[in-house]
Amino acid sequence: MVKCKQDEYVELFCDARPTSGNVSEKGDNLYYLWYETSNGKLFDIIAVDRGAEDEPIFVPDTSVPGWYYYVCGVEDRADDAHTNQSYSSVITLVVTEKESVTGIGISQLPNKMEYRDGEYIDLTGLEVTVTTNYGYSGHNHFDVVNYSPKVAEYVPGGVVTVTVSFDEGDVSFDIAVIKDQSGGTQGGETDGKPDGGENSSEKDSSIPWYVFVIGAMALIIMILLVILLSKKKKKGQDK
Repeated sequence: MVKCKQDEYVELFCDARPTSGNVSEKGDNLYYLWYETSNGKLFDIIAVDRGAEDEPIFVPDTSVPGWYYYVCGVEDRADDAHTNQSYSSVITLVVTEKESVTGIGISQLPNKMEYRDGEYIDLTGLEVTVTTNYGYSGHNHFDVVNYSPKVAEYVPGGVVTVTVSFDEGDVSFDIAVIKDQSGGTQGGETDGKPDGGENSSEKDSSIPWYVFVIGAMALIIMILLVILLSKKKKKGQDK
């Protein structure tokens, strides 16, 4: 019995020889004909290949899973064709289904599941399980082909779905995205400054208006005092 997987290259070898006849040591006079039988017996055989009849090797079609039965007929044509012929035993070929992925799922979520608006997605810690039709399950031995989105962007509700693609399939999970308040225009502010774009420290260092008023009044009083003193002095001189 020969076993192989679907689409696998296989060679069947015929070891039958004619029971008698003029057969050289090199087998120059031997011809091989391959047949197929549906019941596994030497009955109702149907020729399947008459290609290289001087070779004892046959390459069967393995594209479809199933059980197949082949027989090789060998002839010694040294004298008259078909005068000395025999058959090999039935060769059973079992073609099994090609291994394929039947499921893929997340076995461990990434370490980082919360992001601020604008942060890059980090898949560190993500592990997946892949199951095949043979029942095999593998963990975290698969390369990421692509993922989307790559940057966390806030949406109403704060929940964003990330899809990760592998050769074996896709998986998805949700992350939380928090709206960034530091650089926004919340509360009538822009980049931490009050409305009008002025820095609060600059406002605090400016001179209040009433200081100018007081200074102006004091200057006027001083001028008036100087004038008054000048007049008194002039009157004293006149006397």
